[in-house]
Amino acid sequence: AFYYYQMDQLQCVRSGKWKLHLPMASKKRNWGKPEGKTPLKLFDLTTDIHEDRDVSAQHPDVVKRLLTLADKMRYDIGDLDQAGENQRPAGWVDTPQPQLLTKSRTETAK
Repeated sequence: AFYYYQMDQLQCVRSGKWKLHLPMASKKRNWGKPEGKTPLKLFDLTTDIHEDRDVSAQHPDVVKRLLTLADKMRYDIGDLDQAGENQRPAGWVDTPQPQLLTKSRTETAK
């Protein structure tokens, strides 16, 4: 399975051809205000790569399986204010410095 996080928020779970958008009270975005409440949605990516047709009602077994995977991931690495059992702190550099390539690989190999 593949888990879609936006910062510290688990938003989707993908397994095989299925992608489940998890229901959220407030969905985080890259920029701007959160989207607000979003419903649970299931998509079959083999027939709907654009994610236009929610098929969750037709496949409750798939929804249940992917929700179980989401719960396991929440327990493992967390979700929003829920710390995970194996969650690490975000990386941090006190005094970041740009790392620039000043010579090509061929020049450094000589």
